[in-house]
Amino acid sequence: MAGPKNNWQDSAQDHRAFLLRCWQEEKLENWEEPGQSFTWRFCLVKSGDKQTQRAFANLESLVAYLRQELSAG
Repeated sequence: MAGPKNNWQDSAQDHRAFLLRCWQEEKLENWEEPGQSFTWRFCLVKSGDKQTQRAFANLESLVAYLRQELSAG
């Protein structure tokens, strides 16, 4: 018995594939903030015909990029 069809597998235009890398970096500024001695950094690699890589300084900029990327036709 065949399972339900995954529509996202039908066309490359219907889905995006990314590899997300997350790491922590020490903050050099704002040492006076207790418990905030590091910050998260992100790197997103979009796979496809031509792999592209983008770096993001914070989660908000990563999410903004993904929103723009996924809303583009």
